[in-house]
Amino acid sequence: MKKTIILLIFLFVISYIGLSSFFTNNKTKKIDSILNSHVEHLETHYKVLLYHQNIGADVAYLATLNKKGFIDIFEQLNNDISKIKKDTLRKELYNLLKQKYKFLKQKGILQYQFVLPNNESFLRMHKPSKYGDDLGDIRVDYYRVNKTKKEVSGFVQGRISHGFRHTYPILNKAGVHLGAMEVSFSSDIVQEYLTNVSNIETHFLVDKNIFDKKVWDKKAIILKYLPSVENPDYLVTINRKSLDKSHKKVDLSDVSKEIVLKMKKMKKFALYIMDNQNTVVVSFYPIKNFDGKVSAWIVSYEKDNMIQGTIKNIATIKIIIFILLLLLFYFIFYILQQKKRLDTEVEEKTRELQLLNESLEQTIKDEVEKNHQKDVMINSQSRLASMGEMIGNIAHQWRQPLNALGITIQKMQRFHQMDKLDEAVMKKSVDKSMMLINKMSDTIDDFMGFFRPDKTKIKFSASEVVEETVNLLEASLKNSFIEVNIEKTQDDTSIDGYRGEFTQVILNIISNAKDILLENKIKKPKINITISKENDEIIIAVQDNGGGIPSNIIDKVFEPYFTTKDQGKGTGIGLYMSKMIIEENIGGKISVKNADAGACFTIKLNKEILCKC
Repeated sequence: MKKTIILLIFLFVISYIGLSSFFTNNKTKKIDSILNSHVEHLETHYKVLLYHQNIGADVAYLATLNKKGFIDIFEQLNNDISKIKKDTLRKELYNLLKQKYKFLKQKGILQYQFVLPNNESFLRMHKPSKYGDDLGDIRVDYYRVNKTKKEVSGFVQGRISHGFRHTYPILNKAGVHLGAMEVSFSSDIVQEYLTNVSNIETHFLVDKNIFDKKVWDKKAIILKYLPSVENPDYLVTINRKSLDKSHKKVDLSDVSKEIVLKMKKMKKFALYIMDNQNTVVVSFYPIKNFDGKVSAWIVSYEKDNMIQGTIKNIATIKIIIFILLLLLFYFIFYILQQKKRLDTEVEEKTRELQLLNESLEQTIKDEVEKNHQKDVMINSQSRLASMGEMIGNIAHQWRQPLNALGITIQKMQRFHQMDKLDEAVMKKSVDKSMMLINKMSDTIDDFMGFFRPDKTKIKFSASEVVEETVNLLEASLKNSFIEVNIEKTQDDTSIDGYRGEFTQVILNIISNAKDILLENKIKKPKINITISKENDEIIIAVQDNGGGIPSNIIDKVFEPYFTTKDQGKGTGIGLYMSKMIIEENIGGKISVKNADAGACFTIKLNKEILCKC
């Protein structure tokens, strides 16, 4: 009993660990699904905003190009003009676009800037006093637009700030490249939109590496960026109104390494932190520049009740599982104790029965031996009966060739008496005689095959056995004017079994049909044999037109020693042995029913079972 207790404890521990792991995995999957929904929520609102920004930038670009006098100013700038003339044109452009820039600022556009084909800054509408500096090394977007004369857009870092920049080529109607213009949105607009419209508190993380090392120490940088609490390699941007400090209230120390590793993969992700009684989901969405490289991230902090609820639910389920398993194994232990008590009682009763069985054992052995001897005797009687049938068939098979042989010999004698027995006549007579003798010899071989005892199972065709058996009985059936029709399938009907025994079954059924046809004096006696295959079953049906079997005895035809023939004409064991051979030795089924004008015996052989025998 001690071993049983140890085993039950071991099974209890294994079961609890297995079920606990299963629900832990479910918890992980559900939490991952919740985290993914947060990231996708952030991504959807970000992409919607980005789509509208792209439309706004395109509209601003086209409106600027179509502004009367705009293209004329840039065409003059591309001529060799003095510095005074250039300053005059700059003021003229500023005055031309001043009202438009005021309108664009209300739509969230921060930078509205114009650059000459040599990447020289011509006018910054947001800072008109600063111009003439070379932006080719600082702003790759200007360099690329002036070189390819094609629009580029993406997240780009400038000298002291970053933004979602849309840079377009300035072309006149003749397609001459006159410079480039920029329409940019700051990250503040994205943060304000996500906060006010989508109710998502966010901030931007910018990679330190995108800043110009030459201006890194400028105070302007300090005013726009602070070190990130999420990743030391990034800076967090300061919103124009105020930096969302919700992230600073959350302790990220437990997940800081995980954040750094996941950010290196440059793919969106989210994780959660248990903050006092609240669950905070931190989502990270990568921002790409116009080269498709990640140079910044949008980070959001959102409270979530579903994760905390999932964790509590799984914890509750684990406690319930523990209690249920404890009750289950206690019940098993109780059952085992009861079983042990019952086993003891059974052992006592068994000893009592054993004494009784010992006295009955010899009696049973004797009865078994008697039954065995009875089966052997029935089998022998069936064999002898079949041999009697076959001897009669041999007589029928030999009668025709013997008559023909006698006629041939008489002809030889007549030709001899007439002195016409030459070599040709002699050869023809001898050849015909030998043919008849060989046919009789073949008949003996066929019947010897039937009487040869089966010792091992072999593979044989059920269709071939049926045809060969009919051939053995051909002379007897023809002599009785019985027509035999065989309709067989072209499918494979091979089975594993005792060929001789199977032949005996077919012989018994056909012989019984012949006897009933002769006994009832049927005018046009027929035996129809069909061999078919359905799925894995081989079906052999033997039907006569002898009037059928009376309904009051049809259920008894397979019983030993039951016969409807007159005394001395039937043993009553043929069909009994046929049933034993088919159902016990071969593993099939045999049945009989009345159909149409006679009885129909059906043999069903399951090919799959037979091949395993």
